[in-house]
Amino acid sequence: MTVERIDTFYDLDTIYSTIERMLLLIRQLSGVSRLGENGRSLSFELQWSNAIDERKYQIEELRSSVQYLFAQFRKIYLVNKDLYAQLNKRGGRVFELDKQIEAQGDSKCLYFLADAIKYEPALLAMQRVLDRTMREIRIFRNQRNQHKLELCIGHIRSENYDKVYDEYCSFENGLQQLPSIIEPVFERDMKNLLKVLLFLTGYRKQNKPNSAETFVAGCEYLLAQLKQSHELLEHPLCLLLYGFVVDSLQEQPELSLASRLKDVFRERLECVRAELLDCIQRTVRLIQTAPQRAAPLAKLFHHLAEELLIELLKRAYEGEVRNLHNILQFVAHLSCIDHDIIAYRVLYAQMEHYDHLFQPEIFLLAYRIKQTALGAGFPTASLRGDLERLKTSLPPVVVTILWSTVTISRHESRILLKFSGIGKDVGFSRYIADKNRVEFEPLEDGNCFRLRACTVGGYLGESGTGRPMVAGKSESLSNAKFRWRLIPVEGCEYFRVQNYASGAFLYSQIPCESETEYDFYNSQEVLQLAGSERSLTAQNSYWKVGEYSRSSSRSSSSGSGSAGENECRIL
Repeated sequence: MTVERIDTFYDLDTIYSTIERMLLLIRQLSGVSRLGENGRSLSFELQWSNAIDERKYQIEELRSSVQYLFAQFRKIYLVNKDLYAQLNKRGGRVFELDKQIEAQGDSKCLYFLADAIKYEPALLAMQRVLDRTMREIRIFRNQRNQHKLELCIGHIRSENYDKVYDEYCSFENGLQQLPSIIEPVFERDMKNLLKVLLFLTGYRKQNKPNSAETFVAGCEYLLAQLKQSHELLEHPLCLLLYGFVVDSLQEQPELSLASRLKDVFRERLECVRAELLDCIQRTVRLIQTAPQRAAPLAKLFHHLAEELLIELLKRAYEGEVRNLHNILQFVAHLSCIDHDIIAYRVLYAQMEHYDHLFQPEIFLLAYRIKQTALGAGFPTASLRGDLERLKTSLPPVVVTILWSTVTISRHESRILLKFSGIGKDVGFSRYIADKNRVEFEPLEDGNCFRLRACTVGGYLGESGTGRPMVAGKSESLSNAKFRWRLIPVEGCEYFRVQNYASGAFLYSQIPCESETEYDFYNSQEVLQLAGSERSLTAQNSYWKVGEYSRSSSRSSSSGSGSAGENECRIL
């Protein structure tokens, strides 16, 4: 069974204008037109001079107006019986006109309806009722709009965007209310900018009749607010507005703003984008010089497209490897692990392009890759495969230093550093044992390391006597003399080890001038620190780092049957 829905919508403004037109018609038909300028009326002779056909059209229009008014009264009766009673009491006799015109038929009498002026008081009475009613409605609408405005502001502040879309859509003049919504939410505080942008973008995607224009007008208003204050315009979060505008301009054709809007809307958005272009370079300078100031932007970057992140990182690197440390500090604040991986991928490509992979800064990137791989969110990252491939692309020795325990040997001599105990000098050996095992503990995001002797639990540091020392953990925690930098040479084949505090280099004092004359077992080699590079050579200051392979030596010698053979492996 189909139930027909009764249309109960009525428009008081249209009813009011219809009554005004009826007043004009009956005055013309009565020959008493009192709507002229200065209240002057037209004479009967002038009215009678009108053609009969024209008078017939006026009668037909009057009858049509009466019928429309009657239909509207029926709708008013269904919705608002009080208003119907007032209108019917004061002006109900107007509907007699329809019967009078119908009874006359197709008469062309020039004097027909000359007495229609008698209905004027009834029409004027209805106008007064409508005036009072519409005034009350306007007051109610203003109160309702104010309430809806407060609801919209509250929903945006509390980020209940689904509710605010319905409230805003029900506004009769939403675009006019938009500044009244944005201003109290934004409050010229950049922390609130994202809330406004999420509302505008979400409403744009609702595909309402005014969705696109609301987004454009909102972006223009936000830009005007930002331009009123130099401090706001210089704030790094300005890039959020730029990113949301660019994102709307770059959507696919079937979803794009341009496909649903007039070209003028797209042109207005392009103007907003052009006004915000400078904020990209300002953000780049912040990343290069003061990454902590750009941290609030990094934490919200998951709302922006990855293309914008890639552009920022490329501009910030700028072919200078010294910018990498600050860039990675900015990247560390990104809230999305996939964005972290994208950033590492871009930075690795930049280092590879500018031949910076064998600079000390490679440890900064490798350290961040390791930290991300160890993070709790890594197993669920959609780009985790990219990070694993990136790890394998790093120089193998860099991976060994950060992911494994190692041994340190002098140049090509196979002579290993040996840590006998805390407080003892660092010696040398020609076999691999537990006392040769070293772990590099990265500090300052990989900018330097502590060298921990795994067996004795001590840390290598500068003693101030020109010779390094091994001390306990408590002494090394906050002492820069126990921190070392690894400087790659010959393409990460070897490293120079430099003290982070004094800048002195670790080198081995060989008792003979020629390596061929050197007898390890009958000569005493001494580990020292040199403040000047003049005495350093590849032979005495280049150190080769290799993965500690004690486990492999055990497995290879397990068949010999001797427990003593498992304790060390001769090189």
